[in-house]
Amino acid sequence: MVYEWKSMTNGKENPAFLRNPNYLALEQHYRDHPIALYTGAGVSWAKDARYGLRSWNDFVRRILIAHEGPDSTALAEFDQKVGREWADEPWQMAEWVAERCGRKAFEELVVEIVQREENFPKKWKQLSGKFLRSAPTLNAVCAFCARLVGVVEGTRAPTYRVSPNPRLRAVVTSNYDPFLEAASSTMFIQPILKPVGAVGSHVGRLDQIPVFHIHGYVPYPERNKPPRDIRPFVDPVVTTRDYERAWQPDDVFCPTMGPQIHVLRHHATLFIGFSFRDRWVNDLLRCLNEEREERAPGDRLYHYALMLRDAVQARGESFFMELGVKSIALDDFDEIPCLLGHLYQQALAQDGGEKGVELPIVEKRTGKRTGGHTYLSPAQYWNDLYACRNCAARRRHTAP
Repeated sequence: MVYEWKSMTNGKENPAFLRNPNYLALEQHYRDHPIALYTGAGVSWAKDARYGLRSWNDFVRRILIAHEGPDSTALAEFDQKVGREWADEPWQMAEWVAERCGRKAFEELVVEIVQREENFPKKWKQLSGKFLRSAPTLNAVCAFCARLVGVVEGTRAPTYRVSPNPRLRAVVTSNYDPFLEAASSTMFIQPILKPVGAVGSHVGRLDQIPVFHIHGYVPYPERNKPPRDIRPFVDPVVTTRDYERAWQPDDVFCPTMGPQIHVLRHHATLFIGFSFRDRWVNDLLRCLNEEREERAPGDRLYHYALMLRDAVQARGESFFMELGVKSIALDDFDEIPCLLGHLYQQALAQDGGEKGVELPIVEKRTGKRTGGHTYLSPAQYWNDLYACRNCAARRRHTAP
């Protein structure tokens, strides 16, 4: 089957990752077995600096500016230490800023920066549409988490019923922002993702894909409503002290350790937007990799990571293999939507027949099947899923 790549890869018709043996191994595994995602700060990044959290360094620097002002003399010292002392110790830079701001003020600024109005509309638990248009990776990850289950009849534009992707078991994230879940709410009427991170938050439905916030959770902003008692299982893990408090390997009920150990032990996991600068995560991956080699040396599980080519070369393949991770080198982060789309479409092509993917036609109001059906090519299926926006219908559904 032939796919049109030109519009998704800045004119490149044959992306290099299509020839990467590690990508091909991931593709084969995804066709036959469910996987999980492990997302890092790169998924919360937007091309427009007004939105998202940018890089970790920029986020911590923004906290310092919010506390001391843009003319603070501490900024020059911060910038010098970033490359000299904190290159491999990102949590130390947060520790340094937290000491200057004070712990309470630092924690309040973390929440304030995540929940600011540029990221969220005023009334609904949705991501800003401008943010989402500026964040192709976030958009693609949301699309990857969903599937189309019906074509709605009698609508002006193509409209679909959507449900969670059955090939995806869970999302583990080191991010404490709710951007992924909020973006999914912006794109789809049906609930797809549920954050697992706070006492007092809604349980959601059993068919939703859980998003485990192992480093804490900043909830949606509750504007124009009385505040609810939503206490994170784990306070945002930002500084060295936070890491030492949250990572408790001997506690079987630890909300930081338990979810990721289970997911990484039992499912091939695709790392997206993750830099592997986190030595706590790296140490856990090494431990689990040694466990797999001892238990099943001839039939073992590997994970996969989307990384820039320069980063792969700087680390070396031996670094990733020690973690049980196969790196997939990319020329640019803009290739991530293309890769996720290709991976998704290859599984669709296996599931569908010669005519494409069959979808039932459903009634507009009830969602019941009419008895008719239509067919979509894998490319059209993915493109429509990626472009889903049902704001008007969702607002009628959720507005007070």
